[in-house]
Amino acid sequence: MDSTEFIKIKVGLILKSGDTISMNKNGTPTHSAEFNQKVYDKEDLFRSNLILQINESIGLHNWTIRFGEMYENKEKYLTDIYADNENDYNVILNILGQQMPETELMPTYKGSIDLYIENIH
Repeated sequence: MDSTEFIKIKVGLILKSGDTISMNKNGTPTHSAEFNQKVYDKEDLFRSNLILQINESIGLHNWTIRFGEMYENKEKYLTDIYADNENDYNVILNILGQQMPETELMPTYKGSIDLYIENIH
């Protein structure tokens, strides 16, 4: 793959007390600006800690990570990792452990980046 046509690190957060969803003009649900900012800030934090080191270690266009917050009172995320092979997956796991030691992750190797791309289009 010559270019990245997908978001490499995506974070999904659980709505908590005070977070709101409303309907836009098209009738589809939309999050409040405050909730969107929480997601943006968390993604920015995760990206700043991870993206450069993973790119340098395994490549620019052959991986993605999806973090899904679990419903608990601490930082805990289901972590779906797509990479070209299990070696790259293990490299990513090591980087996650080094860069996010206080964050509890539940990682799963989901397959190649091609499989991920097939599922998003």
